[in-house]
Amino acid sequence: MAGLLLLGLLACAPVASTEIPVLILSELCYYPLNMDYIDQELGNVSLKILPTEDVCEDPSKLLHILSTSNGPVLGSLNAEFCSPAHFITNFYNTTLVSWNCPKNARGIDTTRDLRLSPSISTITKGFARVVANMKWKSVAIVTSRGGWWPSLSQSIDVQLRNIGIIPRHFFMIGRNNSKRHIENKLRILKRIPCRAVVMCLPADETGKSVLDVIDNLHLAQDHNTLTIFIDVSNLLSWKYAFTQQKNSTEYPQTAGFNSTNYLDTVSSVSKKYILIYSTVDNVSLESAVLKNIKKSIASLSAVPDEQSVFLLSGLHDDDTFRSLLTVSGDNSSEFVVTEVLDNLEEWILKHKQLDECDGCETELTKTLSVLGILGCSCLFVTVLLGTAALARNQLLKKRISKGPYKVLLTATDFVFPQIADSRRVSGIIAVLSDPIRKEISQNVD
Repeated sequence: MAGLLLLGLLACAPVASTEIPVLILSELCYYPLNMDYIDQELGNVSLKILPTEDVCEDPSKLLHILSTSNGPVLGSLNAEFCSPAHFITNFYNTTLVSWNCPKNARGIDTTRDLRLSPSISTITKGFARVVANMKWKSVAIVTSRGGWWPSLSQSIDVQLRNIGIIPRHFFMIGRNNSKRHIENKLRILKRIPCRAVVMCLPADETGKSVLDVIDNLHLAQDHNTLTIFIDVSNLLSWKYAFTQQKNSTEYPQTAGFNSTNYLDTVSSVSKKYILIYSTVDNVSLESAVLKNIKKSIASLSAVPDEQSVFLLSGLHDDDTFRSLLTVSGDNSSEFVVTEVLDNLEEWILKHKQLDECDGCETELTKTLSVLGILGCSCLFVTVLLGTAALARNQLLKKRISKGPYKVLLTATDFVFPQIADSRRVSGIIAVLSDPIRKEISQNVD
């Protein structure tokens, strides 16, 4: 029965055609893209761009388009929408090329399911090489519950354990969690700090709340804690959220779009401890979208290149990002780390910390805690024994004062013999001498 159903689906599946590709730009839901510039750069390439109401307002309409399209579908999708969209296109035998849906290890391999984004294992293996190169010995992971973020964070956890680094904390943040709830979760980072906090979540309102909480906890000021944002395949990119200008002349303020730079609410000290792990350098959003569109079109006729290059960028004094090192490779080869020496040396000088002392504060705190507990225990035992001895002495005194061994003498207890006046001392001596003489004579006999 299942075989007949599969044959029926294959019979009804659309064959390859020369239909115009359908383009889904989910970036239009969050950014005011300059579409005139994109159309001009595409030139004679024919694409059917879906309107924003079909992409942003009604997900069911987008699923219907994916299931009924006769031509290939190209574009970007929300993290929560990646898995359903690729499942639908596989079921209806539709070609889908996405550039922001990382492939999971359990994904279905098919020629119609093309993902230009690096796979989750590739992203995490490259990041593990970065952690090893930077010698971060203590790490915490903060991840979103939605989309492919949990899979990414779990893969980071596994890759870090493979190189001998066990994350101290693992936090999962829901979309509807309040800032107070997030702060209560992350407060343990004050008591048990880490060298680096890895952020596996998009730059949405929840992500901004997590960033604000980390800043309010003063982790950078008190513990030199770094905040690293995984910005690979993010539809809401952290790099664009940090570099967005308030009064941009190129892109005017548009109703419905958030043009706030997230760095405006972050303290100057916390800014110095922000790092971004990404695949793109300092390019405009339009340039990145245009590059992805061209790669998607090329992938329809050729096998895409699986070589991936990741960048670790640090925030400079002028709030611009500079590359510290690059990681290149894929799953079938070793990742190669290349340091940008000038930028990296300058960054290290500003964040100087002895590698062998990474986490020393925590170990010292643990040692002091143990010593404090032992000292308090000894003091408690001493006080307890002293109290017991004092109580025993008091009880003994009380028993002696009330017991049978105490004799109270009064004047009537002393009886003195009344000697008659007629008796003299000589008579008394004579009386006492007779028994003595008798005793002596008996002893002699």
